[in-house]
Amino acid sequence: MNAYNSVQLNERVAPVSEWLDSVPTPAVLPEWAAQFGLSIAPEHRSDAERVFGDMPLPPDLVKAVARRRFDFRAGRFCARRALQAIACHHADAPLGRTGSGAVAWPSGVTGSITHTREFVWAAVAASQDASAIGIDCEHVISSERAHHVARAVAWACEVDAARGANLDRLTALTLVFSAKESFFKCVHSRVGRLFGFHDVRIVSVDAASRQFCVRVTKTLSSSLVCGSELTGRFAVDDGRVYTGMFLPPHRDADRPRRS
Repeated sequence: MNAYNSVQLNERVAPVSEWLDSVPTPAVLPEWAAQFGLSIAPEHRSDAERVFGDMPLPPDLVKAVARRRFDFRAGRFCARRALQAIACHHADAPLGRTGSGAVAWPSGVTGSITHTREFVWAAVAASQDASAIGIDCEHVISSERAHHVARAVAWACEVDAARGANLDRLTALTLVFSAKESFFKCVHSRVGRLFGFHDVRIVSVDAASRQFCVRVTKTLSSSLVCGSELTGRFAVDDGRVYTGMFLPPHRDADRPRRS
């Protein structure tokens, strides 16, 4: 995995950097996206709690299981560091949630958060560069789970497309699942409702460019009609699959988009 816009912890957190430190993040988004990733080993979870365990929780998570509370706070921790990297004026303010449960990003900013086991990752960008971002990270699905996951999220042709990018069957299935997760996060604000895994289809996966293409198979909104296509990028490293995609800035944006 390539180092990509990795952000260093600030001095306030530096004394614990031996066990809580930023790690390289996958190259699945353009350079204007600030990213921050953490790898927290199970033996250091209690130490990590002392760093960000005081972050406020939404009411419905106050009595949630410890793992759910930890994931929420770790994700917000990474998001703050990424926001600091783009000099967001509200980087240290609590990140709330919208009515649908999505992250309520500060005005002028968009982003996405994902976590899987010991890895947490956030990516943010100014609205002049993207109107939405979606990222996802998944451990490669086990053979025991593969049959259930395949029936729930994928057509055989999608897995075949991913296998054509020199991926084994389980990694290919994981890529299909992760790509759809990134797509859901990316377009959620435009669709405004839940939709199914089979409402979109992975139609191509290119090994050389590490790109995938998602086609909408059922009209989701006025801007995402049946047949619409969006592309994203993926990376595979150390038993994990990473995916990311973004929507261009709104057409009425009055600031020039950076290349």
